[in-house]
Amino acid sequence: MVTSIVFSKNRPLQLDLTLKTIARNFNQCSNVIVVYTADSEYLAAYEILKKEHPEIDWRHQTSNLYKMIYCALSSLDCKNDFACFLTDDCIVYRKVPDISGVLQQLKTSSDTKCISLRLGMNINQQSHEGVTRDCLPRWPIRQDSTSEWIIFNHFQNLFGSYWCYPMSVDGHIYNRSDLKNMINELCVLNRNIYSDWPQNPNCLEEQLQRFLTINGCNTIAPFNSCVVNSPNNTVQNSHTQNRSGDQYSMEAKFLLSEFNKGKRIKFDNLDFTNIRCPHTEINIMNGVS
Repeated sequence: MVTSIVFSKNRPLQLDLTLKTIARNFNQCSNVIVVYTADSEYLAAYEILKKEHPEIDWRHQTSNLYKMIYCALSSLDCKNDFACFLTDDCIVYRKVPDISGVLQQLKTSSDTKCISLRLGMNINQQSHEGVTRDCLPRWPIRQDSTSEWIIFNHFQNLFGSYWCYPMSVDGHIYNRSDLKNMINELCVLNRNIYSDWPQNPNCLEEQLQRFLTINGCNTIAPFNSCVVNSPNNTVQNSHTQNRSGDQYSMEAKFLLSEFNKGKRIKFDNLDFTNIRCPHTEINIMNGVS
């Protein structure tokens, strides 16, 4: 049903958790493509991951990121009509409900172009520059009395809130054909006009915002969110305003040393009892063994 494209840099231990939780809680994802880049000291760890996860389509980012994504979406290996973006600090912490019905809605509705797995009625907080504020959806509609999905008009929500942000690389699902067209346009812009764009998922997400107004007005989300981003560290040099490690700071090099000792993060030892924000630091060290 869904192909997941996971972006990774210098986070083999965290990526391992991401991949295991996709397999555990996102059954409707039938193939995973990992687009990764790494400093030299991390490359051996990624080679170990390739052996531990032979079912994954591994693609080393050695060229333009936008072109690589377009090639991945166009590849014969990308068999599905829908594509989901994830990053290596995302965790699929809850079972994704049966998604077949809402995928059909995504395919046939001109007003609905996005499914967000990071949103849900439990998401009611947003942190920005160290300040936490309420982040509640306006007029969410449950599909029916037994449905595990809600639908809402993202344009009726506060600008800048998670509920008015359908273009994200943290657990959002799109029609593959729509996404391919958007990425193709970004490839053209990057090649001909904006050659200085950073080649990382933060910049990709930033550039995807140009398509906000042409991608329908509705977003679908599970009644309770299924994906959380745990920003325990920073591995890129752009978008340094993005906060990380405020509560459970873990340097990438320290986590690499734990990985090289053969340790991995065990999902069952982690605490997800109070997810109220899509970006919630999890004490992943509780699961390292």
